[in-house]
Amino acid sequence: MKKMNCIFYIIACSFLLSGCQPMPDEVAENMKRYNDDRRLGDIQLDAEFIRYDNLKEDIEHALSDKYQNLIVPETISTIYPDIVELPVFKIIHRFCERENEVMCDFWGEDIWRQEQDLWNEHVLFDEKKGYYAAIEDRGFVCQIKPAAFNDMFENPGTCIAELRLPQDMLPACQYTLIGGGYTVIQAVEFVNNWFETVWSKYEPGFTFEVSKVNIYQKSDGNCYFTFDIIQLYKGIPLDDMAYMPFEENAEGNLVCKYTVAKKFIKMYECDSIDLFTNSTGIITLESSDSALSDCYGLHAGLQRIEQEFSGFQNIEVSDIELKYMLQPVYNPDNDENFNSPGIQIIAKPVWCIYVDGKIVSGMQQNLNTQKFINISLEDGVLEYQLE
Repeated sequence: MKKMNCIFYIIACSFLLSGCQPMPDEVAENMKRYNDDRRLGDIQLDAEFIRYDNLKEDIEHALSDKYQNLIVPETISTIYPDIVELPVFKIIHRFCERENEVMCDFWGEDIWRQEQDLWNEHVLFDEKKGYYAAIEDRGFVCQIKPAAFNDMFENPGTCIAELRLPQDMLPACQYTLIGGGYTVIQAVEFVNNWFETVWSKYEPGFTFEVSKVNIYQKSDGNCYFTFDIIQLYKGIPLDDMAYMPFEENAEGNLVCKYTVAKKFIKMYECDSIDLFTNSTGIITLESSDSALSDCYGLHAGLQRIEQEFSGFQNIEVSDIELKYMLQPVYNPDNDENFNSPGIQIIAKPVWCIYVDGKIVSGMQQNLNTQKFINISLEDGVLEYQLE
């Protein structure tokens, strides 16, 4: 039982490990003072809203312009989707009814048959053989195989490379995993294919891609890979940054304004998902009846940031994404929380402007450590996390 509790602790803390690098002292102090002392004022700009058909030209204009206090990269992660829908998602319910299917997909029928007697209230813990699994009705899944299970109680090794996709070129060299040599290219292809052929049936209507790979080397010379997975709806990523501020509702209860779609994998053996967790569960599409015809332009957004944060100097924009923030709709008075089974999730398209030198995600990300400014494509509302 002690070791099982340790697993829960390790998994929970893994999401709280920060990989952020500190910002320059002057910028950090300015940002802290801004968070403490200022509120966004009304700023009138020309052509704030544009026809969505003109989005590509607006982005090109935004990136080619010069700003007094912003350093903007020449290329960014933003894509140009043909349409930006305004979907409503919901968290799945009664997912435990599919536990046999899930376990067979992760472990295979033979291993699941051998381990099934240890299954108790949707949790399995086999300390002797090194298997762990947990499933919840909201679609939360945690699966751990022996290679990853044993490693959870040892030194994790040294991270020898951090790779972001598609920005970084993947190395072609082989790394020694359990079972032989394996390249990062092979590993990414395997994981992406696994989501397409296996996991996609649990979250239909979405696509999944590896967004980050970390390579670790252990003291015995063997390596393992970790993967952050982004979830996309019609080409637009869902937020996975763990920006989860709490606000007080009309009844005086604290409610979480946003939730995330996060998935994380470890691979110790070639062609193997040795650890999987999706933290906030599974979401499905409930409706998508409208799309943006006009949107708040990126160029106007950067101009607005330039004016609103005029007291700052040399704010480096690491990247810019068009993505969906995920707003849960729930009532704490009904014993609901932000990831209760069956609640609605409103997708809010935003420009996400990362404003520090390093993008942090997945298991290495701390709650509210990623510094960014969001601007809503629907109404231009600005939100930020700058501490």
